[in-house]
Amino acid sequence: DNELTSMDRAHVIHCPAAKFIPVIEHLKEAAKYQMQVDNYEVEKFQMMLQDETLLIDNTWKVFSEGFELFLSSFVKAAEEDENFDSEINNFLSQIIEFLEDFELGGTTRRRSMKHIAEPASSLNGLLA
Repeated sequence: DNELTSMDRAHVIHCPAAKFIPVIEHLKEAAKYQMQVDNYEVEKFQMMLQDETLLIDNTWKVFSEGFELFLSSFVKAAEEDENFDSEINNFLSQIIEFLEDFELGGTTRRRSMKHIAEPASSLNGLLA
């Protein structure tokens, strides 16, 4: 049953599937490598979760990098836009207005919703 068959190189080269064997081997090795990288990252993440100081340090690092990016973008926008101050004032006033209208207990009341509802009711009075 364990017979060894040999073939000439010329016979192998003429086989239509022979040219795909190096590509298939390359893909298989790339998949093995990617699995090793993924396993390493999972083990590294699990070690970080087990050690609270690493988790806190990593969380702070990610937060500070994001905050630095936000701050640099904010400063760049302020330098480039002439109306930046008025736009920020408008944005902050809308946030303050929203927070003032927000009531604890799950109910919200917004002035903008009242303003939208009032013209519709006044139109009904005018059309009657």
